[in-house]
Amino acid sequence: MGVCSFKGLPPHPNPLPHEWGEGTECLLHRQRSVTLRLPPGWVRLLFLIAAILIGHAASAADPWPREIKAKEGKAVIYQPQLESFQGDKVAVRAAVSVLKPGERTPVFGVVWFDSRITTDRDRRMVEFQEIKVSQVKFPNAKPEQERRLAAFLDREIAGWPKPTMSLDRLLADLAEVEKVKAGANFNHDPPKIIFSTTPSVLVLIDGQPILRDVEGFPVKRVVNTPFVLLFDPADNKYYLTGDGLWFAATEIQGPWQKLETPPMPVAAAAQRIAEAEVPTKVKAASLKAEAVPQIVVATEPTELIVADGAPQFAPLEGVDLLYLSNSGRDVFQVIGSQQYYVLLSGRWFSSPSLENGPWAYVAPAKLPASFYRIPPASVKGHVLAFVPDTPQAKEAVAEAQIPVTAAISRKATTKVKYDGPPQFRPIEGTSLQYAVNTTLPVIKVQDQYYAVDRAVWYQSSQPDSGYQAAGSVPAEIYQIPPSSPVYNVTYVRVYQATPEVVYVGYTPGYAGTYVVGGTVVYGTGYVYPPYVAPTVYYPAPVTYGYAPIYDPGYGAWNFLAGATFGFIAGAAASNWWGGCGCCGWHGETNIDINRNINISRDYVQHLNVDRANLRNANFNRQNFQSLRGNRQDFRNNVYKNPNWSQQLQNTRRDQLKQRNERPAG
Repeated sequence: MGVCSFKGLPPHPNPLPHEWGEGTECLLHRQRSVTLRLPPGWVRLLFLIAAILIGHAASAADPWPREIKAKEGKAVIYQPQLESFQGDKVAVRAAVSVLKPGERTPVFGVVWFDSRITTDRDRRMVEFQEIKVSQVKFPNAKPEQERRLAAFLDREIAGWPKPTMSLDRLLADLAEVEKVKAGANFNHDPPKIIFSTTPSVLVLIDGQPILRDVEGFPVKRVVNTPFVLLFDPADNKYYLTGDGLWFAATEIQGPWQKLETPPMPVAAAAQRIAEAEVPTKVKAASLKAEAVPQIVVATEPTELIVADGAPQFAPLEGVDLLYLSNSGRDVFQVIGSQQYYVLLSGRWFSSPSLENGPWAYVAPAKLPASFYRIPPASVKGHVLAFVPDTPQAKEAVAEAQIPVTAAISRKATTKVKYDGPPQFRPIEGTSLQYAVNTTLPVIKVQDQYYAVDRAVWYQSSQPDSGYQAAGSVPAEIYQIPPSSPVYNVTYVRVYQATPEVVYVGYTPGYAGTYVVGGTVVYGTGYVYPPYVAPTVYYPAPVTYGYAPIYDPGYGAWNFLAGATFGFIAGAAASNWWGGCGCCGWHGETNIDINRNINISRDYVQHLNVDRANLRNANFNRQNFQSLRGNRQDFRNNVYKNPNWSQQLQNTRRDQLKQRNERPAG
């Protein structure tokens, strides 16, 4: 048993053992240790890559991956994907790897191509002309290197023979691409939005409270929440604790009252829960010297917007927009229409009333023109990442498509533990089934089983044993719709297999970052059912309720919610709820109810680290307030400093300036 890090990811601050078969070798490497210094020969390899990409992007009959060998090295092209088809222009992208002679580990990247096409409707064929490289992304490559590479490819492409393909295949594939891009398969129903002008904490419960005994104590715990929420049958009251504060209520919805001392059995049970949890270095901001917060309990998707007193709006220079200046959330008012807009989990919602709603989803393309004119250097410049066709949005979308890769031993194994006999449910729209009573995503494909553990596919002929690294994955798995709770596995790939290793990788969709309408969003918007049993509770991934805030510099999400006030610092902030901080996407965690409420730390994907590194960014982040760093300053900034977002951007710009790279926003 050893400790391994995914390529491009540092070891977890609390190293997690990855279970390998006896005698196997961990072959994971840091992608960032490779600096892109491409000699002309490598560029010629990419020149050959582009020819194949454009000519075969829409052909399902062509085998993938395709390999190109030359004296300068070996390049491998993975399944190309159409990006768009507008007028007579088509765009294609693909993941590629380049391996230099004498090197052990290839460098992975993404190349985008645009082309003008002519159509022969009689022959039902299209011909590609004027092929251009629109973008190149490789880890550690500086913008100038990428621009030089793209320019070189453009010059070489001018002399290519013109590739052709079937018009019907192009149109069929494009229809699916546009459907995905428009977010047609995602759920955009607005959450319940609550506006408060007093300090408040949102206590999110996944449905109606589920009570389970705390072994050894005459009290029960609400297990379907990351908060320490207890029920005492002796007085029929609920008790909530956090940051040394206690609150009590006779009804779960409140009203909640602060109390100095809880009943002794309640305090003892809470202490046992705290002792059972893995200690965390995360410390939330203290409220002891501040106003006692109002407790807001929600049992449905809900977002809480808190202003420091009555709403105060300030203008943005040169734009007919006002922004809520005394809140850490992104709330705007369009002066002309007097309509309010709020950004939640990367999605825009609008309402005529800040306090009373109703709120409605706004597709990115339907945003008022004022949002496009927000100054990038302004206090709200970071929201441009969610305004389609802006440079910031394009950058975020590009980052969401770059794979993080690893070389895994073919002998690598993993274990899948079930709560009792394996239970499977059908996946809508497919012939597949998924396991419901385990923390790992397990997909049944005919008589085979495929599990994802730390962004690596494993295969077995049995549901509960014999899992080894998979050399390939059935294509139907990638037809799993967003309505399925295991949708995120469609962003985990097996790129190539050799007798010794498997090259695997994932894109940010694995961690809950998706592309919708030309911008990135967090979560699918669907409400998934958790797994509830007498002895365990497996939480499902959620989209709303924990205030994900996107950091355009690192392509990462930070989470606020009740952790700000210390109510879930010992659980959610340390990866209990969903594996990604307080809300997380597809975590591998559970409550073992019959062992003194022992909160399992088997969050095998440990996406709290992965999410902050999806773009293979610089790993020296001691000075950056991100998910795996010091969250206390981050939370203090968000709730006490209205200009926190601009300061975050300034910090990022300073870091990039030191590395001679351009800022993301």
